[in-house]
Amino acid sequence: MRARTAARARQALLVLLPFAALSAGWSDQPSRESLLQIQRLVKSAEGRMVGSAVYVRIGPATGSGVIISDDGYVLTAAHVTGAAGRPCEFVLADGRKLSGTTLGHHRGSDFALAKIEGASGLPAAPLGDSNTLRHGQWVVAVGHPLGLMTRRPPVVRIGRVLGFAPARDGGPPARAITDAPLISGDSGGPLYDLNGRVVGINTMIGGSTERGGISMHTLVNLPKGVLDMLKKPERLEEEGPRPELVRALGEADSALATRDYAAAESAIQKARRLDPTDARIPQLRARLSLLKGRQSEAVAALEEAVALGF
Repeated sequence: MRARTAARARQALLVLLPFAALSAGWSDQPSRESLLQIQRLVKSAEGRMVGSAVYVRIGPATGSGVIISDDGYVLTAAHVTGAAGRPCEFVLADGRKLSGTTLGHHRGSDFALAKIEGASGLPAAPLGDSNTLRHGQWVVAVGHPLGLMTRRPPVVRIGRVLGFAPARDGGPPARAITDAPLISGDSGGPLYDLNGRVVGINTMIGGSTERGGISMHTLVNLPKGVLDMLKKPERLEEEGPRPELVRALGEADSALATRDYAAAESAIQKARRLDPTDARIPQLRARLSLLKGRQSEAVAALEEAVALGF
């Protein structure tokens, strides 16, 4: 089973690698030899990368995650897990279905922890140091795009680090921005360096740039620094919606009700600056696009809302 899983993952890798290289759009395009070297590095670690990734289902919400300890702790996104103490189902890369419970989470930074019940000897991924990430560095995103599919293992995608997004309070970087393509179902899955160490958690599909689509990943040092607190959710301070975010969302809703498109646009942009991971923002964007008769933009906004856990 493991050999078959690795073979399918390798096939996905070989298909996606050229597209990742082309989409990067860097002036210093990698040579054929450097691409082959990257392929060899990923090939040596992809079995472990895929083996540690899991599918996560919590009620109607689904996403991805990564096993970080052999006794079943799973790191994922907060918008996938929601509150602590919820029952959840995990599907491993080898097809095993296991049950567990959600633990602590940090909504603002969009990371969470869950625990597989009675687990031992599971394939765990090592946590890396996201402070070592650099602009232009190759990384590997793994997840279950569009959800769990029969006989399909977690899917591997390669990209480069394009930059970093600051914390909402203007503090140090909280997210890495890459061109590794993510879609609905990938949220909560791991972002690896080429040595197979987790350096981020898939958070959201960003938008488009001259280089193509971008994705965002919570830097792993954030949950890594509070793992003990996440294991004891009663000690984790829960965050409610920021008052200014609530006001911005309300302003956008009111503006849409009166068809004041300019005011709605301004409020939506303000809300996105405050919290780009809130699924209500692309929902409002979809309403605005429909009112303007832009159906394709509305569909894209709804896809983003789904990717954020709507």
